[in-house]
Amino acid sequence: MENSYNKLHNSSFIAIMSILTELVLGLVVLSVSIVLYKGLPNLWTSLSTPELQFSIKLSLFTSIISTLLCLVFAIPIGYVLVKLDFKGKSY
Repeated sequence: MENSYNKLHNSSFIAIMSILTELVLGLVVLSVSIVLYKGLPNLWTSLSTPELQFSIKLSLFTSIISTLLCLVFAIPIGYVLVKLDFKGKSY
């Protein structure tokens, strides 16, 4: 009984992940095909606009700050979870 549940659960997971992978791959292929269809010169003119440059800089700044905050909190919390014993840890 348990083995059939695991097989069903595993095959469902594989099916869902396959569908999601195909969707993401389709979006990537669609994006690349649009760039190739419009041409690379249009891409460079779009990338040189001040609005797009500002948005890229803002995205990079936000992601760097987010990563640093995650590291500042995750490393000490991970250390505490490994070194200290507390109720519920053995589960």
